[in-house]
Amino acid sequence: MTDAEPVWDRFVSAEAFILDHRPGTALEADLVFELLLQQGSDGRGDGRDRKALQHLRTYVRALTNSLSVAA
Repeated sequence: MTDAEPVWDRFVSAEAFILDHRPGTALEADLVFELLLQQGSDGRGDGRDRKALQHLRTYVRALTNSLSVAA
């Protein structure tokens, strides 16, 4: 069995970096949404927080698609 502690520390560090980062692109925003959605077990019991994140993610994706079509 290998020691997973160093890997876990890197994961926690990367997660903190992503959560603290202010997205500059739609792709970066999408990655933050993905990270938050993967953390679902830490949220509300009724799932409304995850649903809200999914709605925001869908909106950002649609906005990005609209802007690229308009360009």
